[in-house]
Amino acid sequence: FMKPGEVLIGNLPTGSGKSLLFQWPILKDKFYKGLTLVVVPTISLALDQERRINDLLKKNKITFNQRFAYYSGLNENERQIIKTNIRENRQGILFTSPEMVIDSLLPSLYRAVEGGSLRYFFIDEAHLLADWGDSFRTDYQKLAAVRNGLLEATKGQQFKTILLSATFNSVNLNLIDNLFRPIEKIHFLSSIMLRPEPKYYVAKFDSKEQKFTALINILNNVPRPCIIYFTEPDDAERCKDLIKKNGFD
Repeated sequence: FMKPGEVLIGNLPTGSGKSLLFQWPILKDKFYKGLTLVVVPTISLALDQERRINDLLKKNKITFNQRFAYYSGLNENERQIIKTNIRENRQGILFTSPEMVIDSLLPSLYRAVEGGSLRYFFIDEAHLLADWGDSFRTDYQKLAAVRNGLLEATKGQQFKTILLSATFNSVNLNLIDNLFRPIEKIHFLSSIMLRPEPKYYVAKFDSKEQKFTALINILNNVPRPCIIYFTEPDDAERCKDLIKKNGFD
């Protein structure tokens, strides 16, 4: 319900429906009422959100024949189709990275705002504007300047900006206030809820052999299915072989 050109900060817990905010426009209005641009931090998130959109469109019997994730793994023909769809107001929704927004996609986005067809500018995991943007992947903070440029070039009704996260803190919010000013056009929505937190147990080992032995013992006692994280791909491959050898799927 906010006015065109304004900003909404959505501080919403995981599982509370943040994704529905950018899924709803395409479910409601299909592909021709304007573009919902969603900036996400990783390719895996872009592809996961693309999969969810595909599932939702199929479930709602909405016909489509296009990609909804723009990333480095696409071939040149796929990229050109998405850019053309943006310029001609046929894309509907697109998930991509900050780097793609400020570089490859930018000319097409300017064509979109000149035609008044950019409706929503989402930044998902927007706490990364502060956590990453000043030293790592600085293109995150450049999104604010790109947004301002697109707003100035807009002919017709300006798009709305939505910044989403489950982990905003005071540093994040102060930076957003400065990057997306004027402050009177920034709205804040926060949903606070109690939820169970994980328990942490820490153990040190003298060797990887001891660590893998302990891991097998843990797998015999924790709820399954479960996820095991590694920092080294070789360790992950070794673990896969070991857990299969010990009778786990």
